[in-house]
Amino acid sequence: IGFASHTVPVYLAECSKADIRGTVVGCFNAFVVFGQILASLLDGAFFYLDDGWRYMLGFGAVFSLLQLVGMVFLPESPRWLVRRGEDDKALAVLRKLRGTANNEREMDEIRDALDEQASELSIRQILRSRPVMYALGLGSGIMALQQLVGINTVMYYSATILKDAGFGGNGDGKLCCCNKDALPIWLSLSTSCSQFLGILIGQKLSDRMGRRPLLLSSCAIAALALALLGGGFAAKNRDDPTLSRASQALTLTGLVGYLVAFGWGLATLPWTLNGELYPMAARSTCAGISTMTNWLFNFIVAGSFLTLVETPLETQGTFWLLSCIAVAGFVWLWVYMPETRGKTLGEINQMFEDLAGVRSSFSAGHSVGSDAEFFTLNSG
Repeated sequence: IGFASHTVPVYLAECSKADIRGTVVGCFNAFVVFGQILASLLDGAFFYLDDGWRYMLGFGAVFSLLQLVGMVFLPESPRWLVRRGEDDKALAVLRKLRGTANNEREMDEIRDALDEQASELSIRQILRSRPVMYALGLGSGIMALQQLVGINTVMYYSATILKDAGFGGNGDGKLCCCNKDALPIWLSLSTSCSQFLGILIGQKLSDRMGRRPLLLSSCAIAALALALLGGGFAAKNRDDPTLSRASQALTLTGLVGYLVAFGWGLATLPWTLNGELYPMAARSTCAGISTMTNWLFNFIVAGSFLTLVETPLETQGTFWLLSCIAVAGFVWLWVYMPETRGKTLGEINQMFEDLAGVRSSFSAGHSVGSDAEFFTLNSG
């Protein structure tokens, strides 16, 4: 899974045209969540069978085998082929991907970009290259933010969250004809569907509105939704029967709103951006570092959630803490996140060469001038 989460966004970015790259790379996360929906449905069906857990675990091998067969027919990316000197194969792949015979202009752009990045950068060279470090700071920071706002906490513990909010039935162990042991499986389906809806919205808007507006709106609404989620638990903890329905409404609204808002921005765009931010000579290393950052913060946040709710923060305070992190993320993105929509990978690399070491107001659209001498990509 870790290998795929590193490789797939880079591969998709290198195979996509600039004007649809956000949509194409966003499909990666969309299909991950669609897989979660399908897994929840299958798990729910297998639950009622004897030894159903064996089928839940084993059936994943069927989809893995189908994916393995499908990968046999995938071509290498044109940029990778050109870098190996296999221009004829790269041109054939472009013709197949673009559906047109005349792709020489794109081939020239790929060659020009690779000529500037003739060799793979070492870790030492990456650390000394301000443009690459600027891009890596953004890419890894966005990956960390994706986890710090608590997405996998909500996904892992969604059934527990809803049951604690009072959606666990009336004491007879049933909810909608579902026994209490099967309830977590079916509740997890609702969370996956909510996030999938958000991802579909993001897919429609990513290459129209741009990365920056979607990320900012995703952060802002996720912060509001997390605050509502915390408010729902605060109302429930007052032990006032008149607040029971209100607390459930707040909790459900906050949970669904959070997942939809997260889906259209923070779910897909960190992967999209990490497929397009880095120069070819540093892409593999930087994408690996940012992917490691994502899984590291996933481990930290998900592993600390149950501990935090047992502290004086309690459940409501924990969600308010996540809301504050989302607000801080919004401010950080507002100040430092440039727009990459519609730019070729070469143009994005040039943008970071121009902006490295320079703090500017991207949102205001001001022209940026350099007041510092910075390293080129081949510094070392």
